[in-house]
Parts: sequence; C-alpha cells; structure tokens
Amino acid sequence: MFAIDKEILAEMRKGSDRACAIVGHAHIEEECKAALRALLRNDATAFNEATEWNFLQSHAARVNLLYLIEAIDKPARDDLKLLTGVRNEFAHNSQVTKFSSPSVAKHLSKIKLLNVTTNVRNLFSGAKEVSLRRQFEYCVGNAVAILRQCAPRVAGE
Repeated sequence: MFAIDKEILAEMRKGSDRACAIVGHAHIEEECKAALRALLRNDATAFNEATEWNFLQSHAARVNLLYLIEAIDKPARDDLKLLTGVRNEFAHNSQVTKFSSPSVAKHLSKIKLLNVTTNVRNLFSGAKEVSLRRQFEYCVGNAVAILRQCAPRVAGE
C-alpha cells in the first residue's frame, strides 16, 4: 500500500527529524487537496473561494470533509489527525527535535489503521527494532496511498 513520491522520500531522509515530519506532512496535505478536487464538482473558482473563505483552508477541515463525504473512514481520519499531531509537535515546539520525543512517540503509538509496527518490521526484513522515524515515513506512504485510493486521478494529472 506504500505510495510516496521518490523525491519527497529522498528529501525526508536527508533532513533532520523536524524536516522529515514537516515535508512528509506537506505531502499528505497536498494529497488531501488533490483528493477533494477529484471528488468534488469540477469548479476551480468555487473550490478556491471555499479555501479563501476558510471553509477548506485548514488541513483539519479537509480531512473532516473527506470523512463526511465518506471518501475515507473513521480510522483513516483518526490516523491523519495523529500524523498532523506529529507535524504540529515539530512545527510549534522548539524543544521537540527527534521522533523519540515522548509527545511525538505518543502520537505514533496511537496509529491503528496503518498497523505501523507489524508493517514496518516486515518491510525492513524482519528487523527487531524499527526507528520511529521509519515508522513515520511508512505512515506517510500509507496515508498517501489511502488518499489516492479514495479519489483516483484522471490520467495525466
């Protein structure tokens, strides 16, 4: 199910934990916007007005709308909110610099839909310990895959 653009993954891997979280979440945010554009009426003006009027400006609003129109289920919505929590810890708390920070680890430990520990261990050849950073990368990839599945793109987009 893992789906993340190679360039984005490379950027996530070369930066600090903070950069990884922010770049990874930015990718999720772009996929949320793309999913909504694909699912809603094809009217760029109305979509842009909804964004400008704050109806769809926040990532949380876009995630909730995807849930309300049944494009994603509750576990996916909950996991997307937890990933936003990870991003917010890095973006708004200068003391948080590592995925091993308790507040970040707490968010990652609550993710259910993506079954992080099992999937990541299998992905990395049965490694006994997988870093929280790798778990986050895997979660981003799965979140992107879920968002792409809920709204298949028109060829060429």
